[in-house]
Amino acid sequence: MHLRTHHQVTSPWRRRSAGDRRAWSRGLFAFLCLVVVNSADVYAFEPMPDIMQRLLQVFPERDGWFIEEPLGAAPQTPEGAQPFFATFRVVVPDVDAVELAMGHLSTAQEILPTHKITRYDRKPDAPGLPGFRGVWCRTEDDSLVGFSILTPNQNRFLIWAKYQYYPTLDDDAVGRKAREKYARDVSQYFASLDAGVPDTEPPRAIRQELPERIDLYPPITEAPLTLRPREWRDRSAEIRAWGLTGVVAFQPTREAIDRFIEQAPDTLWPNREIEFIQRLFRQWSDLGNSPRSIRTLARGAMPDTEHESDFFAVDRYGRVRFARDDAGLESHNKLTYGFRSYGRHAILFPGAPIRAGGFFHIGAAENQAVIERVSADAGAYYYSNVLGDAGYHDIALLTDFFVASLGHVFAALQQAGVSLEDVTIRKFRR
Repeated sequence: MHLRTHHQVTSPWRRRSAGDRRAWSRGLFAFLCLVVVNSADVYAFEPMPDIMQRLLQVFPERDGWFIEEPLGAAPQTPEGAQPFFATFRVVVPDVDAVELAMGHLSTAQEILPTHKITRYDRKPDAPGLPGFRGVWCRTEDDSLVGFSILTPNQNRFLIWAKYQYYPTLDDDAVGRKAREKYARDVSQYFASLDAGVPDTEPPRAIRQELPERIDLYPPITEAPLTLRPREWRDRSAEIRAWGLTGVVAFQPTREAIDRFIEQAPDTLWPNREIEFIQRLFRQWSDLGNSPRSIRTLARGAMPDTEHESDFFAVDRYGRVRFARDDAGLESHNKLTYGFRSYGRHAILFPGAPIRAGGFFHIGAAENQAVIERVSADAGAYYYSNVLGDAGYHDIALLTDFFVASLGHVFAALQQAGVSLEDVTIRKFRR
């Protein structure tokens, strides 16, 4: 492998004692056994299920539709509400696009025959889930199960219900009527956002004598810190993936990129942290962004931006979504603590795990899109469910596994005809 290095640093590994290095190695081996459970030597994405392929034919993502994988139902979810969490979702750009989606279905019966459509958006009274306002579609072929059609805010309602509403069903101290009323209030709040009602205030669980954990914007749990975020990033900038040491930025050759693609780990990074993602959605919207701001790197299609910094994520099926890196999102650091402050990538595949994430800077040369810089700076938002309260030292290990996952996005970029001829790789964005 030939590498054109830019900057070098002294490895913190060399500064440790022999005993520390042995302990570090044992910890790394144990960590690999726990986290990188499903690694693969050969680059491959998961095959798309039949229903997903059909949905993408009817609702192509390049036109602003988003096909989301099942959220998965919480253990306490009643049988009547489980299909909303166990099936794929079509997330439309806004509430006006729901009727357009209905028209798409009516003209695509040969691709996706639909047996029954239930319009909960007109009467929000879904079995087992008070306040659900999506559209439920049952296919004629029972093997395809069914799917739902949701606005982005209705999708947020499902995410909230999975992680905050249903876990309280086992709590006898939470009254059923109060809980269901709050669910309808949360639903109405999202409906107001869809309708563009100004100065809409979210309902507060505590005002209905409900526990704070059910609140749409619950208090953020402070994580114990061993280092300040900037200090941690400075110490963790060295790239130790792919057998490298003493490198913080480099330009790989074509052969090296091909090797990174072949060796991309088959690891799915968790994407949850419900207490944070709802705040991130709110701030994203407050900055004037909308789902239409999120773009998809389709096969044979190049990014339509030049000289722009974007954050991206790659899902289990190899889809790449990206959006403009708005500097205003930096202020969301004030809303969280410690390593949870870099989670903007979570809005690209909300509630779903990802294969890779980071930032790239797009340029242009001779009418061809060029990726000038790329980093795996998705931050520790994706690691938090793996590490719990383990702290920054363990996160530094994870960042090296995460940067190796850039092979997934390199494969997608090559398929889309984007040049990687002079790309510079970093672990962090700066």
